[in-house]
Amino acid sequence: MSKGNLLNYTTIYPHPPQSRVLESAEIIQDLVAKYKIQAIAIGNGTASRETDQFIRKAVAPLSSP
Repeated sequence: MSKGNLLNYTTIYPHPPQSRVLESAEIIQDLVAKYKIQAIAIGNGTASRETDQFIRKAVAPLSSP
C-alpha cells in the first residue's frame, strides 16, 4: 500500500535559462516508470503553468498503448 512517502529527490531544469527539456523529460519518465507514479503535485508558484504543461507532455508517451 502506498503511503505517499518521499522515495526520490531530484531537480530538473526544463525552463529557460537552462532549458534542459529532453534531459528533464527523461528523468521524469524514468521516475514515473521506476516508482509507478500515479500523481504528480505541482505548486502554484513561478512557472507552475509551464511546469504543468511540461509534465503533461513528458508523461504522455507513457500513457499511450
